[in-house]
Amino acid sequence: MKKGDIEKGRLNSIFQARLFNGRAAATSFNSWKTIFIVKENPLILSIETSGPVCGVALSAGAEIIAEYSQHGTNIHDKLLAEYIRRIIDDTGNTIDGLDCVAVSSGPGSFTGLRIGAAVAKGICYGNKPALIPVPTLYALAYAAIGTARALKLDGITATVHSHRKLFYAQHFSL
Repeated sequence: MKKGDIEKGRLNSIFQARLFNGRAAATSFNSWKTIFIVKENPLILSIETSGPVCGVALSAGAEIIAEYSQHGTNIHDKLLAEYIRRIIDDTGNTIDGLDCVAVSSGPGSFTGLRIGAAVAKGICYGNKPALIPVPTLYALAYAAIGTARALKLDGITATVHSHRKLFYAQHFSL
């Protein structure tokens, strides 16, 4: 990837969050322009509530500083705010010191997504820190890029169980 590719990239989602040369960027592909770019190695609070795992991670650029997560049913409302408080306190940071809050934007559990989005929007009230919605299927595919390339695959299909015998799926070309 060359400098400037973030503005030229295409995905099937409205917003994408990614690290590019140690910088975080949120790009709107409807307008094909970067909304903002934050400093080198931004402090990012990541929130995952799209499925049965309630997870919070704090990273500086691509380096994960701390992470709390737990698998369970109906736990997001009980654990999310506590995990955020804990991760901020344990790392000696503050909410005001965050550059971005990345939150899973679905598809996934409707209630879990609403809980994650509500907490993230509360933290980002007033646009500091910046809010970055991350599509769940994109995040899953992005996590599998290294393995797919090692296996010399030409694409990744990310799949998430919806309910009963239904699934969300999206194919990404490499």
